[in-house]
Amino acid sequence: MNLVRKNNLPSCNISDLISEASKYFQDAKSENTKKAYQTDFVYFQNWCENNRLNSFPANPETVALYITYLARAKKFSTIKRALSSISVCHNLENYKNPVKTEKVKNIFDGIKRNKTIFTKGKLPLLLEHIKLIVN
Repeated sequence: MNLVRKNNLPSCNISDLISEASKYFQDAKSENTKKAYQTDFVYFQNWCENNRLNSFPANPETVALYITYLARAKKFSTIKRALSSISVCHNLENYKNPVKTEKVKNIFDGIKRNKTIFTKGKLPLLLEHIKLIVN
């Protein structure tokens, strides 16, 4: 009894598959997203260099201090994007991701609580109000 099955897939050239996979990898993010990641990470690197800290791989304490620094003057969305850029760069190089630590998450949550502005919604415009406006 022969238990080994052969599939009917055609053989392929591995180097062609590597090229195709590389193209898919490059196409995973838009050019604007890649530029934003690069710009954000360069800012992070410069801040680390100015403060004599390692940026790559970064430790959680460095990232925590950096987002605390950003919170002084930047919007929450900017801080979130900076964390995203740091995270992606570390993941791409298979480094331990400092953004995913509890320390960084908690500081980020604290910044969010302090920086996020919740707007109070307005009451809806009712049909009776519209009739008053039109008449």
